[in-house]
Amino acid sequence: MPSYLCTRKSRNDEKKCVRRIAAVKLEEFVTEAAIDLLGRLTVSGRLASATPTNALTEAVDADQRQLAELNQMWTAKEISTAEYRVMRKGIIDRIAKAQKRMVVRPVKLLDGLTGPRARATWEADEMTDERRNAVLRFLFSGVVIDASGKPSGVFDWDRIDIEQNQL
Repeated sequence: MPSYLCTRKSRNDEKKCVRRIAAVKLEEFVTEAAIDLLGRLTVSGRLASATPTNALTEAVDADQRQLAELNQMWTAKEISTAEYRVMRKGIIDRIAKAQKRMVVRPVKLLDGLTGPRARATWEADEMTDERRNAVLRFLFSGVVIDASGKPSGVFDWDRIDIEQNQL
């Protein structure tokens, strides 16, 4: 039976890992998760039930205001140049990190795959394996397999954690 093995099987230290999971069942599970997610997405690539939050935008705006205040403090000689540079770097780094998460990923790949017809489109003959793989990579950043809590021979669904990309 084909299976996925942990890449640390050959190690001889505390990080050695001998986990294994049945490939067919795992692939079916990930495919079902993808189809479920696609069924809940709108054409824009957003979850139909989700309301967009402004938390990141508000955080960036607050950091930009803080940067302006910091500049005023430095101009008024309330803080030294060294202090200004250290504080400014921290704020700039936070802004850059937040802006990376705000980037809208292109959803052309999802054309025709979202909404109630997601399963039919996914299973259609015109849907190539290459496109299926690309969609899975677009939707998910990884699949983490934890240690099994079930006896040998019993498939443990609870140990599968699918990490979703931010859409």
